[in-house]
Amino acid sequence: MRASKFPEERRQQIIYLLKQEGKVTAQNLSVRLNVSEDTIRRDLKDLELSGHLTRVHGGALPRSPSHSPYSARQTQNTNAKISIAKEVTKLINSDQVIFIDSGTTALEVARQLPFDLNITVITNSPPVLIALSEHPNINVILLGGVLNKKSMALTGNTTQNALSKIRADICILGVCSLHDELGVTTTDFEEAELKRVMIENSSEIIVPITADKLGTAAPFGITTIEDISHIVTESTAPEKILTPYQKAGISITKVKS
Repeated sequence: MRASKFPEERRQQIIYLLKQEGKVTAQNLSVRLNVSEDTIRRDLKDLELSGHLTRVHGGALPRSPSHSPYSARQTQNTNAKISIAKEVTKLINSDQVIFIDSGTTALEVARQLPFDLNITVITNSPPVLIALSEHPNINVILLGGVLNKKSMALTGNTTQNALSKIRADICILGVCSLHDELGVTTTDFEEAELKRVMIENSSEIIVPITADKLGTAAPFGITTIEDISHIVTESTAPEKILTPYQKAGISITKVKS
């Protein structure tokens, strides 16, 4: 790749390489673009501030698409989310206790639950509560807490204390970002704390995730991939991205959107 002396052109080259390769390092970029590592680190900082990537130790990863407002995310990848949600419901059996996390894909799982399914759902998501309000056979428990309007999730000590007293068969985990090295990460500190409690108190962790969130990173870590039982994603997800999860023993289902 031809190196550029102009910062804006060089940063566009970094964005291109990140999109093509899924990860960039300051050391490698320094060699390829023929500039110092300090220059590359400044470029990465500026690109993070402008919302193009997430910096990690030594380099950068693609930015999570979940930085968008909840209302915007509800209209994104709708067909994929419906297909993923329908597949997830096949993993749920009657008489189970299920955590359904916040997030638009987790919400779609709630919407797709069959009407003949008898389960108890515990959630911190008011939209999930509303989606299940007319379901004839599902007992719904809404955790208390403070409403995070950006994610439409209840969080805080009240939520965590209530959640810590419940044991679930399955957790349908809402995921901002998933990376084979960094694990599950999110954009909100309090949500990260709450999701950790959900994971600790569940026998199985199911991650319904659209392909655009795979290989991305967000600021706050939740757990490693070893805690995940199942991943349900799109058929467009590249095999090279999914291979590390398969090697970790995670069951993976790909669906057509």
